[in-house]
Amino acid sequence: MRCAGMFAVMVLVAAANAQQEVSINLAGVKLQNGLNQSRSSAPATISPARWYSYEVSGMVRGSSGLLAVLYPTPISLAELLESFQKGGSAALSGTTCNASGTHPMTVMDQDFSGQAPVGPVTAEVGVHMKAGIDAANIAYFEMTDVVVTPSIVGSMTFTSGTVLVKRVACPPDINGDGTLNLSDFGAFQTSFALGKPIGDFNCDGALNLADFGAFQTAYALGCP
Repeated sequence: MRCAGMFAVMVLVAAANAQQEVSINLAGVKLQNGLNQSRSSAPATISPARWYSYEVSGMVRGSSGLLAVLYPTPISLAELLESFQKGGSAALSGTTCNASGTHPMTVMDQDFSGQAPVGPVTAEVGVHMKAGIDAANIAYFEMTDVVVTPSIVGSMTFTSGTVLVKRVACPPDINGDGTLNLSDFGAFQTSFALGKPIGDFNCDGALNLADFGAFQTAYALGCP
C-alpha cells in the first residue's frame, strides 16, 4: 500500500510538472526567395500529449525590393498570406493528433502559394511551413521551398512573431470554453462534417462512427 501511495504521488507530480506549451520566436526570420530557415524553442521543451494546438502569428514588413516600398510598416502574416492565397491564413492555426503519444511528431505541415500584383509586376509567392516536436521534446519551425519572384519583388522580414504549441488539456472540450456541455457535441459534429483533424477523435486516420464513440467516451470521463 505504501509503494502504491508513493507511485500515485509520483504520477501527480509528473502531471503537475508537465510542460504545457512552448513558444518559438520568429523575429528576424525572412521570407526571401530560395532562403530556408528554421527556429526552435530550445532550451524550452514540451511534454508528450495526445493532442496539440498550434498557432503561427506575427507582423512582417517589406525589407527589400517592391515589398519594401509597398509595406514600409508591418502588417500581419495572416493579411500577407490572404493577399496571395485567399483563405490561406486559416491554416496558421489548428489542432493535431499525436496517435502514439510520444515524440518526435509533426504538428503542422502546410504549403502556401499564390500570385498577386505587387506594383507593376505579378508576384509569385510560395512557402512550405512545418512545425513539430523532436525526440528531445524541443519544438521547431521550418520555412523551406521559399519562392518570391521575380527578383524585383524583394523580401519580407518578421518584426515580431511566434509559433505557439500547446498540449490540449481536455480534448472533448471542442469549443475550448473550459466547460463540457452540449455545445461541445455540436462543435464536434461540425468539426467532423468539415473534416477537421479533431473530427478524427480516435486518431486512426479515418472519419467514421468510431470517432463519435471515442468522443462520447472521453466526454463521459470528463476533464482532469
